Amino acid sequence: TWIQADLPVETLITDYATALELGALAFEEESYDPQVVRVLRIGDQKETASIELCGGTHVQRTSEIGAVKILLESSISAQTRRIEMLAGKSAIDYLLENSAQINLLSKELKTQTTQVAKKVGELKDSFKVLQKSKQRLERKLLNYQAQELLANSQKTDQGVQLIFSQVTDLDLRELSEIICTKLKSKFLIFLVNQNKEQKRVNYLCKLSKDLLEFNAKELTDFYSKIINGNSGGNQFFSQGGSSNLDLAKEKISALKDFIKNKIKALDEN
Repeated sequence: TWIQADLPVETLITDYATALELGALAFEEESYDPQVVRVLRIGDQKETASIELCGGTHVQRTSEIGAVKILLESSISAQTRRIEMLAGKSAIDYLLENSAQINLLSKELKTQTTQVAKKVGELKDSFKVLQKSKQRLERKLLNYQAQELLANSQKTDQGVQLIFSQVTDLDLRELSEIICTKLKSKFLIFLVNQNKEQKRVNYLCKLSKDLLEFNAKELTDFYSKIINGNSGGNQFFSQGGSSNLDLAKEKISALKDFIKNKIKALDEN
């Protein structure tokens, strides 16, 4: 490379026209003094590695730069690239730190340093397989849960299928969608999920489009109010959440009574 070649670095002070005749690289967006410019030439008159107009301070020979590590190359404008790099001791320190990190990884992965990338790729592939397996199991669990909820559902005198349940660490939206595929019309679903990891409770209410006598948002708003939660939605679908797990458990009975009273009023009418 030019750095290892220990090429001489020469600085010339001349006028702009002469600099261009020498082959110096100039940038259109830069403004140059026509009388005095600084020309930097790397190499000698027999073999020039680079020559351009430059005002910076530079080394006398390229070998003084030492090690170089390019960190980033990016575009800053049309036909202009920016290269960010480290040089000298900073580059060496960076490379040594990287080497130390690779050595740690090789020990953790129980493989040679030259095989770290391959090992990481294998682990990523294994993780994808496990993820797919996990998703299949979760889907089976949701289907089983949906079947159980349907088996224990109640039907009102007006023919409304009522599904109300508390679950733990399940995807409520997906669970409700599975249940909906099993129902045709006139259903009310209210599910409350306890997320132990996030220490939150979330809930949703879904109604069939033909169940105009109820309002999903009204039901979730009622529960949100008594457990200091937040909810939002529309007449047929609404959901909410709260960080007050204990209060959410305590007020489940109040929510059930509220829904039962709504149903009772509908039956009486």
